Amino acid sequence: MPTWYIHFPLVGISTGAPKVEQLHQTLFEVQNRMTTLWQVQVAAPAGGLLIRVTVSENNHELIIATAESMVRQLLLEEQNNRKG
Repeated sequence: MPTWYIHFPLVGISTGAPKVEQLHQTLFEVQNRMTTLWQVQVAAPAGGLLIRVTVSENNHELIIATAESMVRQLLLEEQNNRKG
């Protein structure tokens, strides 16, 4: 199964921003196609956020959809953790 790395530049987010703020920006960036896809982790730009996804085939739409699903899950978990 192919593994891809999705780079999110986190435009306008400071390094020390709360995790929930970073995840909201990540979701915005994936929905607005501000991401880049990399097959090799070391080729991805430094900075921002890098998420690794494994998909059933090398289909860019599937890769992006998988990344968006992962970000939504991480955001939900973070919001639940903040509630208590």
